[in-house]
Amino acid sequence: MFRLYLETLNWVSNARTASGPTPKTPPVYENFLRGVQALQALQDRGQLVFSVEERQEAQGSALPLGTVAARDVVEAPKNGYEYRLDDKSSAWTLYKKIQQPVLVPDPQAVDSANMQEVVRAFRLRAGLTKFPVTQEALNPFPATDEGLTSIDFETRPFLRRCIMPATGSRSHPSMRRINWRPSRGAHQARRSTGSHC
Repeated sequence: MFRLYLETLNWVSNARTASGPTPKTPPVYENFLRGVQALQALQDRGQLVFSVEERQEAQGSALPLGTVAARDVVEAPKNGYEYRLDDKSSAWTLYKKIQQPVLVPDPQAVDSANMQEVVRAFRLRAGLTKFPVTQEALNPFPATDEGLTSIDFETRPFLRRCIMPATGSRSHPSMRRINWRPSRGAHQARRSTGSHC
């Protein structure tokens, strides 16, 4: 799915120029493809999962103790929030509960050849066992001396996803696995492999 739907991952190009009119020069995709293949190998062995964890973000500054009623404390969780007292029980802070997608490699696989390829391809910090997943939140020119600590997706716009398979079979090797067959006047893609990444 990554090969079809992602334009970049951590600003590593997945043949960006192939998702439009046929380019004059070959699109860049090699690092992306190697990284995704390594991710797939880890996932196939159960050594990598995409998961979700809950985190909380403070919403504004602390509120004086008397300004938050018991009703507010009870109602907040119904809307995805939570009031919490500070360490001295002298003020309230409102927190928002956020579901954060994360990429979690098996700690036993952190030093494996496949994980090293993922780290190399997507400019990640080596040795980490959790990478928050974001969408288009990363600077296009990130400082990568120490490695990135997150996985950032840039998805292809819908129209480009339609154009990519039509032109990609000539310019992007990963697209050669897609067989296009007419069905009731429309085209359906059938993957010849069980690839998830």
